[in-house]
Amino acid sequence: MTLKLGSTDVSKVYLGTTAVQKVYLGSTLVWSSFTPAGMNKTGTQTMAASNGYTKVTGWLADTANFPGSTVSTDGLVVPTSGSTKISASVAGQAGLSGTATIQILVNGTVVATGAAATYTDTSFGVYSGTSTATYTGTLTAGDIVTVQYKYSIYTGITINVSPTFVQLLAP
Repeated sequence: MTLKLGSTDVSKVYLGTTAVQKVYLGSTLVWSSFTPAGMNKTGTQTMAASNGYTKVTGWLADTANFPGSTVSTDGLVVPTSGSTKISASVAGQAGLSGTATIQILVNGTVVATGAAATYTDTSFGVYSGTSTATYTGTLTAGDIVTVQYKYSIYTGITINVSPTFVQLLAP
Protein backbone atom coordinates (compact mmCIF):
# COMPACT_ATOMS: atom_id res chain seq x y z
CA MET A 1 0.00 0.00 0.00
CA THR A 2 1.65 3.22 -1.15
CA LEU A 3 0.97 6.75 0.02
CA LYS A 4 2.52 9.55 -2.00
CA LEU A 5 3.22 13.19 -1.34
CA GLY A 6 3.50 14.54 -4.85
CA SER A 7 5.66 11.92 -6.58
CA THR A 8 7.49 10.84 -3.39
CA ASP A 9 6.54 7.62 -1.56
CA VAL A 10 5.76 8.13 2.13
CA SER A 11 7.64 5.55 4.20
CA LYS A 12 7.00 6.93 7.72
CA VAL A 13 4.28 9.06 9.29
CA TYR A 14 4.52 10.77 12.68
CA LEU A 15 2.03 12.53 14.93
CA GLY A 16 4.40 14.76 16.85
CA THR A 17 7.19 12.36 17.83
CA THR A 18 4.99 9.24 17.81
CA ALA A 19 5.27 6.94 14.79
CA VAL A 20 1.91 6.24 13.16
CA GLN A 21 1.27 2.63 12.05
CA LYS A 22 -1.83 3.21 9.88
CA VAL A 23 -3.51 6.13 8.09
CA TYR A 24 -7.23 6.07 7.32
CA LEU A 25 -9.38 8.25 5.10
CA GLY A 26 -12.73 7.85 6.83
CA SER A 27 -12.98 4.09 7.37
CA THR A 28 -10.68 3.22 4.44
CA LEU A 29 -7.09 2.24 5.19
CA VAL A 30 -4.90 4.26 2.80
CA TRP A 31 -1.45 3.56 4.23
CA SER A 32 0.25 1.16 6.63
CA SER A 33 3.84 0.92 7.82
CA PHE A 34 3.46 -2.87 7.78
CA THR A 35 5.05 -4.77 4.87
CA PRO A 36 3.72 -8.31 4.30
CA ALA A 37 6.13 -11.05 3.20
CA GLY A 38 6.03 -14.72 2.26
CA MET A 39 7.99 -17.77 1.19
CA ASN A 40 6.98 -21.06 -0.44
CA LYS A 41 8.54 -24.51 -0.33
CA THR A 42 10.49 -25.35 -3.44
CA GLY A 43 11.01 -29.05 -4.16
CA THR A 44 10.08 -31.91 -1.87
CA GLN A 45 12.06 -32.69 1.25
CA THR A 46 12.56 -36.22 2.54
CA MET A 47 12.99 -36.37 6.30
CA ALA A 48 14.65 -39.30 8.00
CA ALA A 49 12.98 -41.07 10.90
CA SER A 50 13.27 -38.87 13.99
CA ASN A 51 11.60 -38.48 17.34
CA GLY A 52 12.12 -34.72 17.35
CA TYR A 53 11.50 -31.64 15.24
CA THR A 54 13.41 -31.13 11.99
CA LYS A 55 13.91 -27.83 10.18
CA VAL A 56 11.97 -27.49 6.91
CA THR A 57 14.43 -26.38 4.22
CA GLY A 58 14.34 -25.38 0.56
CA TRP A 59 12.35 -22.14 0.48
CA LEU A 60 11.85 -19.50 -2.20
CA ALA A 61 10.70 -15.93 -1.54
CA ASP A 62 7.10 -15.43 -2.71
CA THR A 63 7.78 -12.18 -4.57
CA ALA A 64 4.77 -12.69 -6.85
CA ASN A 65 2.35 -12.23 -3.95
CA PHE A 66 4.63 -10.34 -1.56
CA PRO A 67 7.07 -8.11 -3.49
CA GLY A 68 10.33 -7.52 -1.67
CA SER A 69 10.23 -10.80 0.29
CA THR A 70 13.64 -12.34 0.98
CA VAL A 71 14.82 -15.69 2.30
CA SER A 72 18.03 -16.23 4.26
CA THR A 73 19.28 -19.52 5.77
CA ASP A 74 15.94 -21.21 4.97
CA GLY A 75 14.02 -18.51 6.81
CA LEU A 76 11.82 -15.58 5.89
CA VAL A 77 13.42 -12.22 6.64
CA VAL A 78 11.07 -9.84 8.47
CA PRO A 79 10.98 -6.63 6.35
CA THR A 80 9.56 -4.14 8.89
CA SER A 81 9.32 -3.95 12.67
CA GLY A 82 5.95 -4.09 14.38
CA SER A 83 3.02 -6.30 15.28
CA THR A 84 2.76 -9.19 12.82
CA LYS A 85 0.76 -12.38 12.32
CA ILE A 86 2.83 -15.35 11.12
CA SER A 87 0.89 -18.04 9.28
CA ALA A 88 2.63 -21.32 8.42
CA SER A 89 1.48 -24.47 6.64
CA VAL A 90 3.39 -27.70 5.91
CA ALA A 91 1.96 -30.53 3.78
CA GLY A 92 3.42 -34.00 3.98
CA GLN A 93 3.10 -37.68 3.11
CA ALA A 94 4.07 -40.74 5.15
CA GLY A 95 3.89 -44.51 4.89
CA LEU A 96 2.15 -44.94 8.25
CA SER A 97 -0.85 -43.24 9.85
CA GLY A 98 0.07 -40.64 12.45
CA THR A 99 -0.09 -36.99 13.40
CA ALA A 100 2.19 -34.10 12.51
CA THR A 101 2.89 -30.78 14.17
CA ILE A 102 4.89 -27.75 13.15
CA GLN A 103 6.63 -25.08 15.15
CA ILE A 104 7.26 -21.46 14.16
CA LEU A 105 10.63 -20.08 15.25
CA VAL A 106 11.86 -16.50 15.31
CA ASN A 107 15.66 -16.21 15.40
CA GLY A 108 15.85 -19.86 16.49
CA THR A 109 13.39 -19.55 19.39
CA VAL A 110 10.08 -21.43 19.25
CA VAL A 111 7.18 -18.94 19.42
CA ALA A 112 4.28 -21.24 18.43
CA THR A 113 3.43 -24.92 18.04
CA GLY A 114 0.42 -25.85 15.92
CA ALA A 115 -2.22 -28.41 16.84
CA ALA A 116 -1.55 -31.99 15.75
CA ALA A 117 -2.90 -32.78 12.27
CA THR A 118 -3.97 -36.37 11.58
CA TYR A 119 -2.63 -37.86 8.36
CA THR A 120 -5.26 -39.91 6.53
CA ASP A 121 -4.92 -42.70 3.96
CA THR A 122 -5.32 -40.94 0.61
CA SER A 123 -3.92 -43.56 -1.74
CA PHE A 124 -3.34 -47.19 -0.78
CA GLY A 125 -1.05 -46.73 2.19
CA VAL A 126 0.05 -43.17 1.47
CA TYR A 127 -0.99 -40.99 4.39
CA SER A 128 -1.28 -37.27 3.73
CA GLY A 129 -2.05 -34.19 5.77
CA THR A 130 -1.33 -30.53 6.35
CA SER A 131 -0.09 -29.03 9.61
CA THR A 132 -0.61 -25.36 10.41
CA ALA A 133 0.47 -22.89 13.07
CA THR A 134 0.02 -19.18 13.69
CA TYR A 135 1.67 -16.62 15.90
CA THR A 136 0.88 -12.96 16.52
CA GLY A 137 3.48 -10.77 18.16
CA THR A 138 5.97 -7.99 17.70
CA LEU A 139 8.83 -8.69 15.31
CA THR A 140 11.89 -6.64 14.42
CA ALA A 141 13.10 -5.92 10.90
CA GLY A 142 15.80 -8.48 10.09
CA ASP A 143 14.38 -11.25 12.29
CA ILE A 144 14.41 -14.68 10.62
CA VAL A 145 11.25 -16.84 10.70
CA THR A 146 11.74 -20.60 10.22
CA VAL A 147 9.57 -23.71 10.56
CA GLN A 148 10.20 -27.13 12.11
CA TYR A 149 8.20 -30.32 11.49
CA LYS A 150 7.60 -33.47 13.53
CA TYR A 151 5.68 -36.66 12.70
CA SER A 152 4.38 -38.87 15.52
CA ILE A 153 5.55 -42.16 14.00
CA TYR A 154 9.34 -42.49 13.68
CA THR A 155 9.32 -43.10 9.96
CA GLY A 156 10.61 -41.21 6.94
CA ILE A 157 8.30 -38.59 5.52
CA THR A 158 8.17 -36.36 2.48
CA ILE A 159 7.35 -32.67 2.78
CA ASN A 160 5.39 -31.51 -0.27
CA VAL A 161 5.63 -28.23 -2.12
CA SER A 162 1.99 -27.23 -1.80
CA PRO A 163 0.48 -25.99 0.44
CA THR A 164 3.76 -25.43 2.30
CA PHE A 165 4.35 -21.75 3.03
CA VAL A 166 5.15 -19.09 5.61
CA GLN A 167 3.48 -15.68 5.46
CA LEU A 168 3.85 -12.48 7.49
CA LEU A 169 0.51 -10.69 7.53
CA ALA A 170 -1.05 -7.69 9.22
CA PRO A 171 -2.42 -8.77 12.62
